[in-house]
Amino acid sequence: MKTVKIGLLGCGTVGSGVVEILRMNADLIAERCGARIEIEKIFFKNHRKHREPFVEDRATYDIRDVVMNPSIDIVVELAGKEHPAYEFIVTALQNGKHVVTANKDVMALHGCELETMARDRGVRLMYEASVCGAIPVMKALTESLSANKFTKISGIVNGTSNYILSKMTSDGADFYETLAEAQRLGFAEADPESDIDGLDAARKIIILAAKAFGVWKTLDEVQTTGIRHISAASISDAKAAGCVYKLIAQAECDDRVINLSVEPRRLPFDHPLAVVNDTFNAVFVEGNACGSLMFYGRGAGALPTGSAVVGDIMEIAKAI
Repeated sequence: MKTVKIGLLGCGTVGSGVVEILRMNADLIAERCGARIEIEKIFFKNHRKHREPFVEDRATYDIRDVVMNPSIDIVVELAGKEHPAYEFIVTALQNGKHVVTANKDVMALHGCELETMARDRGVRLMYEASVCGAIPVMKALTESLSANKFTKISGIVNGTSNYILSKMTSDGADFYETLAEAQRLGFAEADPESDIDGLDAARKIIILAAKAFGVWKTLDEVQTTGIRHISAASISDAKAAGCVYKLIAQAECDDRVINLSVEPRRLPFDHPLAVVNDTFNAVFVEGNACGSLMFYGRGAGALPTGSAVVGDIMEIAKAI
């Protein structure tokens, strides 16, 4: 059986999940994709202590050991942030490497350029894990549902804001009190601006819209409103009216005009998205043949996101 070698850029939360999945399901993965997947190198930006022997044995602090390594078939970018991840991906593609990434920042801002670069060099660029963790919504859009003309994509795509709104609804707590709790529990970053101001969701809806409508929009084209202004009184008023607040990202195509938005909306209790709570994500897809479909699951975490990353690796391994 052929061995496909990969190089990881970063081994944090998602990277450790990828390592664990490749080890615990090694035989199953090999059987399903027809190749053994082997980690050749793991790039770290900083020297870290107390890594396990498996990771330590493959560690490198020179990016060239991964993106320019002739023995590596697939570069898996899990470093996060826009820079230097963007430069890493560009270099990998220029060196003829297939690339898998979970980086929503890079793909939302540079997706069109990077897809063109990959196509010109005859390699694959895959990024299922950049939106909604384990939920395979992008593969559905481009494969199972590709015969459809899509009219709308909408949903809850940011787990942090959804956790905050869910807790405010169930506990009647204030916004900043709930945010502080989310930070203590690790559901919110120390700097939560991207999540609570809707920027994270805006990046994700750009990527979903590109898959559904074939057009890459810019961040400036997404009408974005966050959840800072949602108070305990706002939540109480909504409940009295039989509604709950949810931060909804939406992409809609009408007569070839594509509109993207992120905003908190009041949804009636019987709306399917109204019961999507805590850190879970859900996405509605509307097509002219399939009708309305809903995808639901965990949108973050080491193993859920790692599952999407490994799925992309396996698809490329099959092609190799």
